[in-house]
Amino acid sequence: MTTPMSREEYDKSLRDDYGVYVALLPIDIGGARAFNPGHAVPASHVASGLVDASMVAKVGSKAAASAAEAVGVSLSPAPVV
Repeated sequence: MTTPMSREEYDKSLRDDYGVYVALLPIDIGGARAFNPGHAVPASHVASGLVDASMVAKVGSKAAASAAEAVGVSLSPAPVV
């Protein structure tokens, strides 16, 4: 049986997955909008090929900053509650 994650471990796993890429353009998955430009895209989606790497930019890059700024999204880390 797997040991459940602590809240801290779960929060870290989310930050690690969602803190790497942002969408450069609208991304649809299965015909439905999944991510808007400037919004976080899970690294697991890119690694698995579900989202093509050409549709995202690494957080901290000029492309990511431009995409986020264009839609008024802050790439600053959100405080963990």
